[in-house]
Amino acid sequence: MEERLTEAPVSNGGGFPPPETVAPKCETLAPECEEVRYNGRVEIDTSAPFESVKEAVDRFGGSAVWNSQLKQLFFSKKNVQEPEDLEVSILSDQTAQLEKDLIIKERETLEVLKELESAKKIVADLKSKIQKETSCEEPNPRKVHPLDEPDPESIPQDAQCSNVLNELNRAKLNLNQTTSDLAAIRASIDLLNSSIEKEKILLEETKHKLSNNTTMISSLEKELNIATEKLRLLTNQKGDEKNNDDEKSLHSSKEINEMTLEIDRIKEVTNSAQSEIVHLTAEIEQTKASIKTDEIRCLAARKMEEAAKEAEAIALTEIKALLSSDNLENTDGGVTLTLEEYDSLNQKAQEALEGSRKKVEAAMCEVDEANRSKLETLKKLEEARLEAKASRQALEEALKRVEAANEGKLDVEESLRKWHCQKKASHGLQTSDKFKKYGPYHGNRDSKSKVADVNELDMDSEEGEPTLSIGQILSMKLTGPDVYDKLVWERRPESPKVSLGQMLNRKQRYVPHSHGADKKRKKFGFVGAGFSVLLAKHQRSKKKRPSLG
Repeated sequence: MEERLTEAPVSNGGGFPPPETVAPKCETLAPECEEVRYNGRVEIDTSAPFESVKEAVDRFGGSAVWNSQLKQLFFSKKNVQEPEDLEVSILSDQTAQLEKDLIIKERETLEVLKELESAKKIVADLKSKIQKETSCEEPNPRKVHPLDEPDPESIPQDAQCSNVLNELNRAKLNLNQTTSDLAAIRASIDLLNSSIEKEKILLEETKHKLSNNTTMISSLEKELNIATEKLRLLTNQKGDEKNNDDEKSLHSSKEINEMTLEIDRIKEVTNSAQSEIVHLTAEIEQTKASIKTDEIRCLAARKMEEAAKEAEAIALTEIKALLSSDNLENTDGGVTLTLEEYDSLNQKAQEALEGSRKKVEAAMCEVDEANRSKLETLKKLEEARLEAKASRQALEEALKRVEAANEGKLDVEESLRKWHCQKKASHGLQTSDKFKKYGPYHGNRDSKSKVADVNELDMDSEEGEPTLSIGQILSMKLTGPDVYDKLVWERRPESPKVSLGQMLNRKQRYVPHSHGADKKRKKFGFVGAGFSVLLAKHQRSKKKRPSLG
């Protein structure tokens, strides 16, 4: 492959190496290249002297970090932080670190408290062991001996004493650790207090800066107002001095442009000051919140310190008691106590008894209150039961009254029906007697004619009251006997209705008697007898129904 090489001016800028450094490297890299120069031409063998681009870059001077200048120009203002922002960020980092240190110290204090509790448990176990040993050695009850009367006949126990001493040494080591931890906690508390004071000072400084910024903003606003007034004056002067020279107009236009630029600059300054005010207010709120959290943690640390002090005092008293008990064991087989210790123990026992009595009395008061509430609820239940019984009795009495009223009603209805039936019967007998007196006599009648006469009497006996037609019977079956009786009583004053059989019988009375007429009368008599039998059965069934009801 042939390439033409032309000389071109090469600048050292832009990160490229000069040609003087490239030429010898080319000679060293391609020693096998056959270069034949003729008439300004160069033939180069390009048969892959290196495998990758990275090797070529490394051979031609290596890679370098390149940063664009445009990026630096555009982002230089954003990367530059103000000293106030740096201080705030440093303060936030310090507060975060202090919070972490506080958490670590709290954990350490918790571990120390746990160790103190374990030491207390060990001391309690030692006390129980000592008491058991003394009870095994002395079958008699314990006596209070003075300190100045040692018992020479006491038998020392080396193994137990050595164990007790070892445990005491451990307790002392734990105490030393707790004291060191307490000192560390105090130091951390001091650091926190100092950091809180620093933050308060920074808060005051930020407030002072805020006040300065507000004054600056007010002054800038005043300057803005002055500049606007000047602009107005210049515009007025420009309107008034149109006929003046061109130089004055140019000068005024320059001044106007300068004033507009100043106004824009002042606006930018005011906007930046307002943004700073907002940022500072947010920072003040954050610092207030951090101060509150630090104060809360300081209080917690103080409380933990007080608890550790109390635990330390308790452990010291227990160690002293153990040491005194060890000395007493070495001197006497029994338990020796001083008068002060004996008095303190008695006071503690009395206080415990009084506390237990107070607790028992409080429990008894609660039990009494519970019993009273129970009695009140029982009384309320009894009152509710009595009220329920009274309401039940009232309901039963009301039901009885209702039943009695229903029975009286039924009795009245039955008596009315009986009276009605009796009235009907008496009226029927009177009509039958009349017909027997004034009826014609036929001597040649047979049995069939007699039956017809009886039927005629029955039909005539019912003339006093309205007889029932077929339509009325059907309506009575549909509506029921009680409803039909009511309808009959309502329609009582109306004119009585006459059935077809009655009308025919009445006509036969006025017709002259003949043989053919007798035959017709017999036929109609049988028809009327059939209707009368049906009506009698229906009336009997009607009388039976209300009596059953």
